[in-house]
Amino acid sequence: MKRKLIIYIILIIVLSMIFGWIHRVQSKKTTVPVENRVEKTEIQKDSLDLWLDKLAEKENCPIEGIMDKNHKLSFGKFCFQFDTFKFYVRKYNLLPNTEDQELYNWISDAEFQRKLARMMLEEDINNWKHWQLSTLKIGKPKVVN
Repeated sequence: MKRKLIIYIILIIVLSMIFGWIHRVQSKKTTVPVENRVEKTEIQKDSLDLWLDKLAEKENCPIEGIMDKNHKLSFGKFCFQFDTFKFYVRKYNLLPNTEDQELYNWISDAEFQRKLARMMLEEDINNWKHWQLSTLKIGKPKVVN
């Protein structure tokens, strides 16, 4: 009887160790190194991306908007005013099924603004004029081939 009890205890300990090891191995398999993906993205930036980084840092309006010198609200990282935002969104057909008033749901989205600003500058590098004051401080963007 004593011998069977010792065998059961040893069996329980061994099984616990095996299940613990399996759990640890499985949890390691699902870990994704996020830092590596971020670094890879940073390396692939071109000169326009770097200029847009500087512009976003200089502009940086609150998402709820701030009154600009022309008495119109400017929104989000790139300080888009609604009329400019709407014009270019419609021009590039970015949100085709969105009504004008629904664009307010998009105007403060930093990633969407960045995409729009890049498209504007790729189409015409002189579109930097939409951010004249910041461009005086950070310089004009360079043409990307």
